Order: sequence, then structure tokens, then C-alpha cells
Amino acid sequence: MNNNYKIIRTIFENVFQRVMECKDNETGEIFYSNIITSQKVINLINIPELKSLPSNIIEAYNTDDRIYIYTKPLNLHYKGLKEQLSGNLTLKQQFKLTEKVVLLAQSIFNMTDVVQQKILDLDRIFVDEDNGLYVDLNLIFEQEYDIADNETFKRLGNIIHYIFSGTEIIDYNISDTIAPDVLKIIVRCLTKEYIFPNDVLDELTGSPIY
Repeated sequence: MNNNYKIIRTIFENVFQRVMECKDNETGEIFYSNIITSQKVINLINIPELKSLPSNIIEAYNTDDRIYIYTKPLNLHYKGLKEQLSGNLTLKQQFKLTEKVVLLAQSIFNMTDVVQQKILDLDRIFVDEDNGLYVDLNLIFEQEYDIADNETFKRLGNIIHYIFSGTEIIDYNISDTIAPDVLKIIVRCLTKEYIFPNDVLDELTGSPIY
């Protein structure tokens, strides 16, 4: 990134990270500057893996003592997943969107648990006009250590639940409007009966309703 920009505001700051909203002085475009200085947080992040995802990353790199992640706002170009699902999707569209979310989960499954948790967030996933997925990778860390338990399947189950019902799972209350074949997959995600996200995809595409 060039240095010809001005800082509009600080979005988030703690002792190991600072996230700022910036404006390019030449183009007028808004972007976010995310600077991570904690070595513990740096060790949780693999920049090449992040850059391999369809996302809003403009530029990201490591130096000796910090990580720089520059991103663009996705909501200016794409719909949030929740917004996309507020429309009346056909069953076929719901299945295709679910497939893409499962493939996203599989593509990040080797990342640290806390990074997986942050990526598989309903508010961080955006959709283009062809229902292609993009992830907001302006990641914010409230702690500088990994989480104790992998939540990927629980989050995946919640997203699938939202795709088919328009609601999130609260206190394990699952919507009775969801087809039994899909319901079974959601429950198995919540109880972590799968080994890999691709196992979810195999059951999904092999179900009679698919």
C-alpha cells in the first residue's frame, strides 16, 4: 500500500492490534488498515492461506514483528449472506449456497481454530450476484490465544440452519420448518459427528431431497 491516504477513524484497538478506516487521497476509496503486533496473534495467522480465499483482501503481508492486512468494505459491492437470504430462495438455490459454505469450511479447516471461528461468521460472509461467496477478512482479535475447542461444525450447522429457515439456532432450538434430511445434517454438525466438512457435503448431496 502507498502512504497517500488519511485515517478517518479507529475502529478497534487493543494492546496487540489496531484497525483503522482509511481513505485513499487519490481515488477517494475507503479501505481498512489492520495492523497486528502481538507475536501470539501473529502465530495464529497464515497469510498465504488467508490470501487463497475469495475475500476483500487488497494486500496482506508479514514483517519481522507485525502483520499488515488491508481490506476493502464488502458491503459496497456484495450483499451480506443474511441479506441475500431475506429473499425467497428456491430449494435448489439453498442447496447450492449450502454447498459453497461447506466448501469454504473445508478450505479453512487447516487454519487455527480461532481463525476458523472468525471466518465462519454469518456477518462476515457476503454473496455476489451469482451466489459466489466472499469473506470479510478484516479480522479482529479480542484475545491473543487460540480457542480451546473447534467450533467449525457448530458454526457450519448454524449457517445451514439460517440458509433453510432464516433464523439462527438459539439454545439448540432447531426450526421445525426444515426438511428432515437437512435437519439431520444440522444436528450432526452440532454434535460434531463429522470428521471433515466434506463429509457434510457428501451427506448433503447424497440425500433424497437433494
